[in-house]
Amino acid sequence: MHVQLSAEMEQQLSRSAARQGCRPEEIVGDILAGYLADETRLLDEVNSWSGEDRDRISAHIQEGYLQATQGRVTPAHEARAQIQAMKDAWLRERSLQP
Repeated sequence: MHVQLSAEMEQQLSRSAARQGCRPEEIVGDILAGYLADETRLLDEVNSWSGEDRDRISAHIQEGYLQATQGRVTPAHEARAQIQAMKDAWLRERSLQP
């Protein structure tokens, strides 16, 4: 398989490989392996959702969209903090973080 990269991206990749003492192809392989592992975990998680989970998530998204259209939006720094807190709780539940 051949992947075409922009000249800028190739330069960045070459610099990164030189810093790490490896070939650019190794970095690309590592990046793709990580991406594919993440994608598999995400799809497994989504496929494990029940109809009730999907309905709850959909309702939550619709509520957020309605709030946004009404101008009731959470400032970015608060949203990031809320998302980080949810992520930390999710990781704790799954014992992926102490």
